[in-house]
Amino acid sequence: FGFIDKTKACFTWSMSVALWCCTLTFSAGWYKGQAIPLSIAAASCHGEVDSVQLEQQQTPFTRQPSCTVWSCPSRLGSSHRELSSLISSVVQAACDLLGPYPFQRVDFLVMPRSFGCLGLANPNMIFLSPSSLPGDGSMIYRIAHEVSHAWYGLHIGAKDWTEEWLSEGVCTFCEERIVSRLKKWDNSTQRHHEGLRMLLKRRSLTTELQHTDDSLQVMKPSTVDQASAGNEVACVKDALDISKCFMQVHYIKGYFLLHFLASKSGYEAFDEFFKNFTIGVGGTNISSKDFFSAYFSVCPHLQCEMFNAQRVEEDWLRTAGMPPVVEDCAPHANPLIADVYAKFDKWRLFLTHHQKSSHSKLGATSVKQNSDWVPEQTVLFLELLLESNLPVKVCCFHQLQSEFEMNKQNAEVRHRWCELVVAQRYRSGYPSVERLLVEDQGMGVYLYGELILSRQAAAHKLACALYRRLSQELDRDAKHAVLEMISPLL
Repeated sequence: FGFIDKTKACFTWSMSVALWCCTLTFSAGWYKGQAIPLSIAAASCHGEVDSVQLEQQQTPFTRQPSCTVWSCPSRLGSSHRELSSLISSVVQAACDLLGPYPFQRVDFLVMPRSFGCLGLANPNMIFLSPSSLPGDGSMIYRIAHEVSHAWYGLHIGAKDWTEEWLSEGVCTFCEERIVSRLKKWDNSTQRHHEGLRMLLKRRSLTTELQHTDDSLQVMKPSTVDQASAGNEVACVKDALDISKCFMQVHYIKGYFLLHFLASKSGYEAFDEFFKNFTIGVGGTNISSKDFFSAYFSVCPHLQCEMFNAQRVEEDWLRTAGMPPVVEDCAPHANPLIADVYAKFDKWRLFLTHHQKSSHSKLGATSVKQNSDWVPEQTVLFLELLLESNLPVKVCCFHQLQSEFEMNKQNAEVRHRWCELVVAQRYRSGYPSVERLLVEDQGMGVYLYGELILSRQAAAHKLACALYRRLSQELDRDAKHAVLEMISPLL
């Protein structure tokens, strides 16, 4: 860049890699940086692919990508420590899954708490919310998701911008495969963790579909309007609908679609196809038809009347509602899920008895500390407790908070905890709600809605006070959504 005068500067931005679906973004502020040395296998830098594929991919980089963490000074130390322990393994596992890393750098910029989402991938730099770095590495799926966007979303774009699943759905699938690789799980352990996450995503999708217009549930909506003169005018459907910023339909349905295809071909065969496809289409725009055509060209033996490209597109991309093959997971078949249901059953009995006797107590022998639980198990437990509608008395809240150490959990777990606090009118837990709405603003919109719908004067007062306090720093879209909910109370 160069200065035009004392008050203005001119910036020039260029890339040596083809970017087909990318917007230039920037963050203005005072940041300090600290490098992280990466150790990526040489094959992941230039790839074990032939020269024709590399030429098609338009990726000239054959050296190690560099990595620097940027943050405000007060967060730099903790952010650097957490990312240093994760990023080499994440990038290596991503390269093993998707092929050579397509950019020269994989930098991270830790954004202010008002950042409107948990992460946003840009060429060479990933923006992260502080909520994605809780200090214990438990948000590793989020880091893996954003790294995946270097391939799908940046280096590989979508011909049809309404096919968001080709970016978000693919990366939601990839994050899981990346984490299983870096954790070096055996097949059985991998299936158990995938089964737990599938159950949670199915539950999330079910809830979202109940509150979403059918037109927003379709992953490939019509993008052509007929002009009065009879000419076709392409448009991006629902592009100005702010509610789409907070929806997960394309993420989750795309995730389940890829699992569906992988289950048909076998996961090992699918991984091989997926990597070769990613390398082959690097630096280009693709469509769903391109993806399905490539898949069935590799697996022609799978085609039949009930399973072919046209049928998959119709059932998965053009139909609203729950995909027909997304089934409930049997809890007893997965030890991670079975453990959660066992603990929930004990708590359900305890809460039922506690309504009859104030002296009822959940004995120490029936309560296991949850140090070996992954965050997804705690989220599932809290969801089950929330759905049960059983009254939770103050002493029970204290025991839950102590047993699960809620104050030390990541933002995703604390969000479910806050939902339970609001639903049960547990006013002593409102500091937890305030903490999440202040420190984890990218996750707070839904919780404002819960406070409003609770019809509690104290909850309304808290929501209004926090909105007034934070209105000048809230993300624009989040502010618009919250104001729409809260304006009758102001």
